[in-house]
Amino acid sequence: MQRLGEFEIRQKIEGLTRQDAITYFRELSKYYGLEVHRKEDEEIYKIINENLYNNPLSIKWYISGIYSGTDSKQMLSHKDDLIEFCVSNIFDKLSNISKKILQLFLLQNNKLTYGLIDFYIDGNELELRNAINELLSTYMIQASSGEYVMNDMSREYISLKYPPSNEFVKSVFQKRKELNGMLQKVKVNSEQAPFNPNTISPRLNKIDEQLATYHLKNALNYGKEKKWDECMEEIAKASSIDPDYFETYKVKAFLEAEKGELYGAINNYNIALSKCTNDKERAVVCYLFSIFYTVKMQDTDSALEYILKADDYLPNTNEILLEKVRVFTFLGKYDEAEKLWIQAKETDKHPNLRTLNIMANRYMDLKRRQTELLQKRDYVEKYNIIKQGIEVLENVGSIDDKTTVTLLKLLTNLSYSYYHKESIELIADTLDKYSYAVSKLDRSSKAKLLSNIQAHKEEIKEEYYDSIYSNLSAFRDEANEIISENEGVVVKIKDTYGFISNAIHTNKNALFFSKNNAYNEIKVGDKVSFELYTAVKGIGAKNIKKLIEN
Repeated sequence: MQRLGEFEIRQKIEGLTRQDAITYFRELSKYYGLEVHRKEDEEIYKIINENLYNNPLSIKWYISGIYSGTDSKQMLSHKDDLIEFCVSNIFDKLSNISKKILQLFLLQNNKLTYGLIDFYIDGNELELRNAINELLSTYMIQASSGEYVMNDMSREYISLKYPPSNEFVKSVFQKRKELNGMLQKVKVNSEQAPFNPNTISPRLNKIDEQLATYHLKNALNYGKEKKWDECMEEIAKASSIDPDYFETYKVKAFLEAEKGELYGAINNYNIALSKCTNDKERAVVCYLFSIFYTVKMQDTDSALEYILKADDYLPNTNEILLEKVRVFTFLGKYDEAEKLWIQAKETDKHPNLRTLNIMANRYMDLKRRQTELLQKRDYVEKYNIIKQGIEVLENVGSIDDKTTVTLLKLLTNLSYSYYHKESIELIADTLDKYSYAVSKLDRSSKAKLLSNIQAHKEEIKEEYYDSIYSNLSAFRDEANEIISENEGVVVKIKDTYGFISNAIHTNKNALFFSKNNAYNEIKVGDKVSFELYTAVKGIGAKNIKKLIEN
């Protein structure tokens, strides 16, 4: 049997115009043989507008109630019954996702975009689109200027009969907190490192801009894990929410390049440039486009074109100047590159650690490439140039992995002068000084330098050879795998003492030992057992014995 109002499931429950509402009211009154239609227009419309939501189902409920003998004032005093009559049957037939969306309206000031719905409601795009279309077809919500609004009658019904559960409320506010926290980090990063490819220049005036930023940050995080499908799904969401946001295409270009999709990267960098709205945005895109051509394409001419454009858009910017140093270095314009490096150094009076590492990296690479033009007989000039490159590290508090790799390349160049005592001494001293940074790199980064040194072992002073070998060979990795407190690997030997390392006592915390407490001819790389004791300067090792490998 059909419930009262059930045939109205596709009847509009949005408001009527003033004239349509009055006309509908009068026609129903006449149909039921009542007299209420004889009231003045103003009086009729006051009832409709203030009590019946300008809604045809509400008008039908009111007229049919009077026809059944209920007093007009009594009818209007039971608005809960009115809302139940108009909305309950519709709500009951909705999907669970549609009901969740309606509850979300209550928590979001009655206005939602698709981006917000997607952010707060679990479900794939097809399910969400179907749910929104379902709600639009019932007229419980309406679309206007890219936003969805729930009508007052539906809002009152949901609030009264089906308010959001505590779990759902907590979920929404937790996601809102997550969004706000992420946006704050994005804002800070954009101020501190605007040219970093993982930085997003946020436009945060509108909620959709915030949501697009959120999805782009997710895409970058997925990109770090090489989860390309999830990465591109997040970018698609950002593009759907805010298709004119230049960051969407800048981020996509960067990630396409990381995937090895070269045309996709080029195409999206060009789109990003066309979507920029100011010179700073254009400078950032051109800067990254230049890096792409340098690193991924080895096309220094195109790299130069875009880094010069970046400089035009944002002159005398440290990051752009340092990238110009790299491009001019790759082009073999070493004098121009060095002038630009000095300009960058003078431009940034208070560089942070990241900038100091980049500056050191650029300068050492410049010096390395300069020495590649020298002949074998020019070993003294090579030594002096490389020494200049290494000295720049004095201003860097802690060198990062990229800087350490460049340092090893510089030292590898110097190792071809194995016959020059000062060159080998500089390699040994430098590796000692930056041994911790070197120890963090994988074996492949150290392999060429180690191979050169081993090939000329007989021509290198034993003290220097052992020191270099100690810092480069794989036994340090082996030492880090030894978990026994009383076993380890000899990692360094001086005249009368040395150091032992294991998983507990690593690098700078290696165990001191005196040669008097060890066996004869102890060498770097030996696996040993020992006893611990407390020395004046800390814990030391004694009674050292060589372990016999099975």
